[in-house]
Order: sequence, then C-alpha cells, then structure tokens
Amino acid sequence: ISSGETPILLVVRKEGGLFSKDETQMVNLRTQGDRTIVDGLFDKAYLVIGVGSSQEKVTITRG
Repeated sequence: ISSGETPILLVVRKEGGLFSKDETQMVNLRTQGDRTIVDGLFDKAYLVIGVGSSQEKVTITRG
C-alpha cells in the first residue's frame, strides 16, 4: 500500500443473481503490525483500493 492509500473492505451481505450485483456493506478494518483485523466473520468480502480504471479488487472467501 502506497502512502495515503487505505483499502476498504466490503462484506457481501446478499449475493447477487444473474442480473443483479452483490449487496455489500463497508466494514471497519484495523492494522496490528503486518496484519489486518476485521471484527466479525463473513463468508465473502471484497478488499478494494483505488478508483475508476486504476481500482484493484481482491475477493476473499471462507472455506
């Protein structure tokens, strides 16, 4: 992560269908050393940094 950029975590609350997007909610993150901590459990989430065409998104799944 470059200086000044902090990723956001979007937890999927309801998966979208063929013609709809996932319903997501932004949740708080905190760092402890080299680890990122989220309070709570989730099955699927997106870690997003940047905007527009320079946006990067990583999908996180449990299981």
